[in-house]
Amino acid sequence: MHKHAICIYVAMALWFGLQPAQAQDVAAGPDPFTSVTPTEFNFAGFPIPAGFFDTGSSPFRGQISFRGVPIRTYTDKRGVVHKDADAATVDTVVERLQNAALPASFPSRATVDVEMTALSLQSVAPIPVRVGAQVQRWNVTVVLSIARPSSGRMVITRNNAAGGTFRSQLTVYPRFTFTRVSDSVVRVLDLGELAASEKLRPGSPALAPLVAFGVPWQSTSPQPDELGGTVQGWGTDFYATDCRKLPTTERAALARHGVCRSKRS
Repeated sequence: MHKHAICIYVAMALWFGLQPAQAQDVAAGPDPFTSVTPTEFNFAGFPIPAGFFDTGSSPFRGQISFRGVPIRTYTDKRGVVHKDADAATVDTVVERLQNAALPASFPSRATVDVEMTALSLQSVAPIPVRVGAQVQRWNVTVVLSIARPSSGRMVITRNNAAGGTFRSQLTVYPRFTFTRVSDSVVRVLDLGELAASEKLRPGSPALAPLVAFGVPWQSTSPQPDELGGTVQGWGTDFYATDCRKLPTTERAALARHGVCRSKRS
C-alpha cells in the first residue's frame, strides 16, 4: 500500500476511534397488548361488602377470571388514531411518556414514566353472589377509572443492537361494573374514586402495583407469525413481547394480568 494512503487510513481510524459513541434512544409512544390467561382479580384480599349487590347480599370474596374485549379504536397521546385492523385485537395500552436515552455501550438502561391508558376486560363467566337463600349471577367488566391515572415506571435495558428487556411497575385503578344477568341491574365499584375520596388507603392490597420483570423487547418489528398475523407495533423502535413467544404476566397482590403483543387481524 502506498505510504500516503496508509497515513490517510491511520488518520481516519484514529479520528473515528476518538468519536463518542452515539446514544440509541427509544422514542416515547404507546404499546398495544392483548390480554391472555391468566388475567384475574382475587377479591379474597379485598372483599366486596355485604349489601353491595342487593339487600341482604353476602360479602363477595371470589376470584374472577377475565378475557380481553378489543377496544377497536384508540387515540394515543401523540394524537394518532388507531382503529380497524390496527386495533382489532387490542384491549390494553401502556404509553411510555418520555424518550429513553440509552447509551451506546451494552448493556445500557434508562427509566421512563409510563401510564396504562386503556383497559377492556370481561369476566369469563358470571360470578355467583349469595342473597339469602338465593344465588344471583352477575357479569363483570373492567375499564380504567378516570378519577386517578394508572401510572408507574419502566426501566428499559438494551442488551444489544437488536433490543433487550424491560421491567415495569404500574399502580392500576380499575373500574368494575357488575351487571345482574336476570334483569341487567348495574352496580359499580371504582377503585380510583375510592382512592380519591380517601375511602381506599394507598396501602390497600387492592392498589398493590402490577409488576413485570425481564420482559423482552426488540427494536424492529417481528416477522409475521406462522398463522399470518402481523405483530402489532404502534411505534417504530420498541416492540414488546409477542404472542409467538411466552406471554408476560404482570403480578400484584390481588391481581394477575397476562399480556402479549397484539396482532393485526
